[in-house]
Amino acid sequence: MNCDFPPCLAYRPTLDLHNKEKQVENGKDTDDFEIEITDIPQDEGGSVSMAFLKLGSHFSPKSQAWRFSLVAGTLFLVLLVLVSSFPSLLDTAWELFRKSPASGLSLTSRQQYVAANSLPAPLGPAPQNCPSIAHLHDFDHPTFPPGVGSSPVWVVGFSAPGARLVQLDTAVHQPRQEGWAYRMMIVVTSNYFGFVVLSGSSLQGNVPVRFNNGLSIATQDPVTTFFLLHTEHAKMPVRLSDAHWRAWNVPVYVPAAGCYYLKAAWAGGSWQVNFAAGRIDSP
Repeated sequence: MNCDFPPCLAYRPTLDLHNKEKQVENGKDTDDFEIEITDIPQDEGGSVSMAFLKLGSHFSPKSQAWRFSLVAGTLFLVLLVLVSSFPSLLDTAWELFRKSPASGLSLTSRQQYVAANSLPAPLGPAPQNCPSIAHLHDFDHPTFPPGVGSSPVWVVGFSAPGARLVQLDTAVHQPRQEGWAYRMMIVVTSNYFGFVVLSGSSLQGNVPVRFNNGLSIATQDPVTTFFLLHTEHAKMPVRLSDAHWRAWNVPVYVPAAGCYYLKAAWAGGSWQVNFAAGRIDSP
């Protein structure tokens, strides 16, 4: 029986088997055989397919897991570039994490550090006896007021005599949970391209100065113990940019009046200076 049309194809396996049995009975078995391929029943493969579809839905470009993985991967790549390109920045970052204080650590026996969920103590006057306090330099008068540092990185916002941080930021409510708010300005030469890291701490107790990096990822607070600036991709709006300089405002928080140091590090160099912080002492 020859039938190559679709209605007959469904009966071919049965006919082939019947002819095979007749050949065996007549001793005419030629040892030829046919392989029949059938589809997997839908009820057996459905559970596996649904499992893969459910797993894949968690990594859809619109899912929260996908966005978190993308952000985490980007940050990890940036960290690798920083570590491999600028070893001095790795040393600075390690010092920041190593010196992170425990909650409640004090500047002195009379001054309490800003504990979690609390406000700082009343601000005292800036000390007059901080050791080796930095002197202010006119690096580009009258474009900028005198500041501390050296080329290619300068920081302004201090008051003479010496480096005293006494002008509170009047644009924000005082005090804040992070500490007493001041506003510095970081000034970088226009021919420098790369990263700059600012960090600081008290000279007694290693209580860190905090900075607002202007970047908040998910639920992470933008206020950290260091200020990270990429001159070509800054997260803070540029305050000034010309043929010689580029400058950005840097919100900074100190927990109490006292003696501190400020450190700047970049690819190829760094500097560190001491300064006093507090309020202007009334006569």
